[in-house]
Amino acid sequence: MQNFNHSGQNNDKEEQQQQQQQQPKQPQQPAHNKQGLLTKALTNLDVVGSIIMIISMFLGAFYKSDGGMYSAWYVPGYSLIFNSDYMLGTLLIVLPVVVMIAKYVEGLKKYDRLISLLCLAVTFIFVFVVKGQASTVEDGAITLGTGAIIYIFGNIIGLIGSAAGFFGYDINKTVNGMINKK
Repeated sequence: MQNFNHSGQNNDKEEQQQQQQQQPKQPQQPAHNKQGLLTKALTNLDVVGSIIMIISMFLGAFYKSDGGMYSAWYVPGYSLIFNSDYMLGTLLIVLPVVVMIAKYVEGLKKYDRLISLLCLAVTFIFVFVVKGQASTVEDGAITLGTGAIIYIFGNIIGLIGSAAGFFGYDINKTVNGMINKK
């Protein structure tokens, strides 16, 4: 049955309402889908690793001494930023930020995989180079603190994601295959 309004055209709104009433209602999907969140995290492992790296700069001691003959001391991660004693410490926070913004800056999008891989490889090396710089400034044996260990953990996660993206390996497909294999 068609309804005509005074201009002689079909009344589309009434037809659409009738069609919607006749269709069975489907249950709505929850807005927060765990599979979608996992997929997003796996496709952006380099960004996840960079976020972990930045947060770890503000967690506890980055480098610490064992005390030994001298008094024990520690270097918090945030003190490495813009510190003239540790010249490369600033790059420990700048390079993860570059990795995070490379995907969103139009001029860097076509090089984002290479930028992620190189920046994360350089930061992995710089953790140990800055440790060497700290050993020349302070006295005593130096070990990695909690912040540095978490930083390296985030760095490894980021390196896995950026290497997979650079070489075209689909981590998401592999993980979903293992999950669905159960």
